[in-house]
Amino acid sequence: MTKYTLGIDVAQKVCIWVLFDPITQNPVSHGRVRPLPQDLTQWVNHIRRYPIVRAAVEASGGWEQPVVQALHQGNIPVLVANPKRVSRLREAMGWAKTDVLDAQVIALYAALTPHTTQRPSPHREKVQALLKRRGHHSLP
Repeated sequence: MTKYTLGIDVAQKVCIWVLFDPITQNPVSHGRVRPLPQDLTQWVNHIRRYPIVRAAVEASGGWEQPVVQALHQGNIPVLVANPKRVSRLREAMGWAKTDVLDAQVIALYAALTPHTTQRPSPHREKVQALLKRRGHHSLP
């Protein structure tokens, strides 16, 4: 059975996602989702029917966090990727910079990168939120 990777191009108002087959290096499905909790929950329930080995998003100053949390809650392993590395991969592939191709290159990056981020404990998430509210840096 083919296992897919999922790339998500995160933005403030809408996220573009691509389900990617790393064997054929072709997209299987793609779409848009608003980064709102109820929309993300519905979307994760939709994509969970696919055998996803790993998802990836680019670090984007915190905009990626609702997506990462929704994926963790859906038990989908997720990687928060360094945007510079994703950009270098896009350049190496010779791909243009569009939202759909960004999501596709992020999915390819997920296929090539074996590690994922661990879901933080609820206590750690609460402490991080409190520290952020107070203006301090989050815990490492």
